[in-house]
Amino acid sequence: MTKTIWYFDNMRFVLAVFVVMWHSANAYTGSGSWPISEAEGSVFVYGLKTLLDAITMPLFFYISGYFAFPSLRKKGVAGFIQAKFWRILVPWALSLLLIVPFVEWVAQHAKGVLAQDYLGVWIWQMNRMLEPHLGFVGSGFYQRYMWFLSLLFSFYLLLVLAYKLRPSWFNADRSELIQVVFKKARCFKFISTVLGITVLPMFVVILLVLIIGKSPSPEPFISVFNILQFQSSRLLIYLTYFLLGILTGRNLWIERGLFDHRRLWTIIFTLSVTLYFVLMNVLAPGMPDEIFGMLFVLFINLFVVSAVGVSIALGKKYWDAPILGNGAHASHTFNIYILHYVFVYLLQLWFLNFESVPLVVKFVSVSALALSLSYLISRYIMKPYPKGMVVIGLMISIILVFIA
Repeated sequence: MTKTIWYFDNMRFVLAVFVVMWHSANAYTGSGSWPISEAEGSVFVYGLKTLLDAITMPLFFYISGYFAFPSLRKKGVAGFIQAKFWRILVPWALSLLLIVPFVEWVAQHAKGVLAQDYLGVWIWQMNRMLEPHLGFVGSGFYQRYMWFLSLLFSFYLLLVLAYKLRPSWFNADRSELIQVVFKKARCFKFISTVLGITVLPMFVVILLVLIIGKSPSPEPFISVFNILQFQSSRLLIYLTYFLLGILTGRNLWIERGLFDHRRLWTIIFTLSVTLYFVLMNVLAPGMPDEIFGMLFVLFINLFVVSAVGVSIALGKKYWDAPILGNGAHASHTFNIYILHYVFVYLLQLWFLNFESVPLVVKFVSVSALALSLSYLISRYIMKPYPKGMVVIGLMISIILVFIA
């Protein structure tokens, strides 16, 4: 029986909480880019959002890569692809059919541009989704938070291809590796190597997008025939951390002590998060774009790699046990990700009615309620009755067709 790695399970659950908080925060930053936004913004919420935006998805990809390696070795190519098809691709497709159109309908209602009934919005969304589009998402079909699942599945396919080309690398005897223990100097080599891989390419991509692509945003979403969608500047980061997760498991980096130096990782993380936070929330408004862009690329990548290191270093020591009850909470991580978006939108829309409530209170309330509702539905409906959940989704959609 495979031993549960509790600190990774706990990290996944916390990352799901971060996703809920991140999406909840978007309405209260004052940027106006989120479909449901308050007129004013909270400095606290904006600052927190900048941190969550930087580290949440790279850490998700890292953990996914870590667990993909043993899963592929155990199940083989056919079993691995079949498992990921049902686990990732089917929920992704169902969400595009049932959740994303509903969210679009709510968003149009919130912005006061709703010109069709629900069925009209749904048909409009499906037509846009079926249009082959290659380039900036712009005003085209947008998967919203579902981009993560389709991109993750594509990474799994790349992993399978690598396994087919070099099975010996995946199945090699690793007994000798465990004898080589990492010292502190290896931590700096690990950080510098990751920064060397990610910093310059990310900066170049941002420049190309701004100069050649003529995008108004330095980090626009790219659509590949509406199947894959991703932020152009962060694709390499996501792929890098997925591969780092694979290498962590394959090369036994945790067992060999790469993340055992807790004090060192804590110092590096504290320094990096301070630099990134100050840049984004203090220095950015008065800094020339060219200088800000260079510092942003450097600091965000340093922040992410140090977040990986400190999470594992402290997790091994303090989180290698269930943080709630028997640890069943971790099994709801994926479902929370699927469900939370609907509740975030509906709650943000509802809280627009309470102008006197402080924005921080609204943010905390939306985050807590969306997380709680997603967890409860996952625990009592979605997990025990997954097919029943699909039926419920279809029934809600049909009801909306007749009443909305």
